[in-house]
Amino acid sequence: MSRVLRPVFRFRSLFSLFLINEAVGEALKNIYGQHSVLRDSPLSLTVGQRVRVEFSHRGSHECEFTVSFTSEDCDFGINVCSTLSQLFDIY
Repeated sequence: MSRVLRPVFRFRSLFSLFLINEAVGEALKNIYGQHSVLRDSPLSLTVGQRVRVEFSHRGSHECEFTVSFTSEDCDFGINVCSTLSQLFDIY
């Protein structure tokens, strides 16, 4: 039975989450391919139909993103987490 994993990463930004989601989507398209990344809402996107990334605010300039994937897709999910950690100054 597969489990859903949801690691959460925090970062600071002065940009709106809408702009962040759009920029991250474009960066991930360059890495994983144009058709592998779908922005399915203004604050979330899906990579390879297996990994979902959701952005949210935690404070005035404090943001976070949650990466959701199943245990079967753990390797790909961790790869996406690693890629995102290179795009943001996470803490």
